[in-house]
Amino acid sequence: MESLPQASASLAWSVHKIGGTSIARYLDHIVDNIVAPRATSERLVIVCSARSLASKAKGTTSTLLEAAEKAAESRGTSQRRASDARGRDQRWRLDCFAQADPAPLRSPLLSPLHNPSGVPLDRVTSALLDRARERSTSASTRTSSASRSTSSTLSSMRNSLIDFADIQESPPSSRASLDERFDVRTAKEFGWLSDIQALQEDHFAAVRTHCQDASIAEKCLSDLSCDFDELYAVLAAVETLGFLSAQMKERIVAFGELWSTRVLTAALCSKHLDASVVRLDSLALDWDTCNADQVEERVVRAIRDELAHNSSRVLVVPGYYGPLPYALLETVGRGYSDRCASLCADALSVSCMFIWKEVAGILQANPNVAADAKVISVITRREAHELAKYGNEVINAEALKVDKSVRIKVQHVLFPDDPGTVIDGVTDEADLSSGHASRFSLSLLPNVHLITHALGSPAAVALAAEVSRGDFARAIATQSDGEAMTVWLQASPAELTRLTQAAASSKLVRDEAVTLLALTGSRDDAAAKLCVALPAIQPPPLSISMCAFPLTTLFAVRSCNAEENVRRVHAALASGGF
Repeated sequence: MESLPQASASLAWSVHKIGGTSIARYLDHIVDNIVAPRATSERLVIVCSARSLASKAKGTTSTLLEAAEKAAESRGTSQRRASDARGRDQRWRLDCFAQADPAPLRSPLLSPLHNPSGVPLDRVTSALLDRARERSTSASTRTSSASRSTSSTLSSMRNSLIDFADIQESPPSSRASLDERFDVRTAKEFGWLSDIQALQEDHFAAVRTHCQDASIAEKCLSDLSCDFDELYAVLAAVETLGFLSAQMKERIVAFGELWSTRVLTAALCSKHLDASVVRLDSLALDWDTCNADQVEERVVRAIRDELAHNSSRVLVVPGYYGPLPYALLETVGRGYSDRCASLCADALSVSCMFIWKEVAGILQANPNVAADAKVISVITRREAHELAKYGNEVINAEALKVDKSVRIKVQHVLFPDDPGTVIDGVTDEADLSSGHASRFSLSLLPNVHLITHALGSPAAVALAAEVSRGDFARAIATQSDGEAMTVWLQASPAELTRLTQAAASSKLVRDEAVTLLALTGSRDDAAAKLCVALPAIQPPPLSISMCAFPLTTLFAVRSCNAEENVRRVHAALASGGF
């Protein structure tokens, strides 16, 4: 493939959001069939999620979250670990000088105790050793006895202080292997270490597989090594302190998107595409004179400035952005990479934002449940919001916050020439229905509980207070008959126990979680679709909520019958001409 010319200011922009599973499974296809053809005529911003080979629950982000929690929960053994660490650290330094190995040396125990700056471990270690040698009276004569040299060196180490600003910024000439960085005893004590090592090996293997240029691969592996060194230091610090703030948790999670962009960028550059990583985690933002309504406006402006300063044809952007005056994971949630894509689209005033999935678009139902489900060619922004709210995993609600003038196009990552689904932000439901076929989509929302309480009772107040405390439980719908109120909550069993204990007089209508079957579609024939769908649900639904009618009707069905009812309802609607 020939090298592309440098980016021109006259080229139009396009923004693409690519999921982590697609990047992990179809990286070469993305480079050759999505990015390369478009890069000849436009400038691209590609927003990446973290890699995920198996499923979202077992992906990089979930692993990082679990590692952060493990590190914070291991505080109980930190005193014993710190004592053992000091002894190992001293023995490690003695061994280093005895061996007199000129290669960069590392201590995995050094960073959490003495490296608050985040400087890569090999540079910190080398600086520490150099300072010790300078202060040691025997350092200039390496031919002296090993005992005298190591004794004076250790003494000087104890009295030395490292100024991290003095450490050279050049990357190390060589990288130690995982076994050299962490010995067996360390691996057993840090419960999170094996998980992070597995992630490191996975990303290293991805670079070797998809990057054919040796120099580019070496540079990418060096950058990844620095990233993992920093992560090891952060997690070890969390374990030492026994504290994990919301901001630190999201900084840990943000490594996943960064690694994903490094792998993709290396693959693009190896195909002679003009690509570079643009990080948005250090935006120039001033919150001292900013109110809540101006936050996203300032973020958009800062993103525009950051992207404009890079002249590459393809800008590969990690999904994490900030710093913000609030915790991104707690406010936006794990869909922050979709929000990042919509902010980039607003910053660049693009006409269309592309979302690449492993399905052909937004379908009438999950194709794994209803095999004959068809693609919906066009839906409105409001209908897409309803789908995202009630369990459709194709579209994230954060992506829909882009300006209404921007069309959103959902396409299959393996079939980029297929039409996919267009989410129209301007046309209303009535105008869209007049020119297109009737639309409906079925989705499932699991782990929903129906809690009933008397109106105005103390239990009602307590329940509302518990739900409003955070996003651990989500209020789906409410309905009232004038005397009692039923709240539909999506919550885990543990969360449900907490709620019912807080509102002791509340009555749990069902002693098991139910699944909501959501029927979302065009307004004009909503009543007709409801009349066809309701008899198809067997056994009959436990409850029906029409709080979002005519766009959405919710049926509470038993979880064991949920997928079968999706097939029944889809077949009934399809045969009914919808």
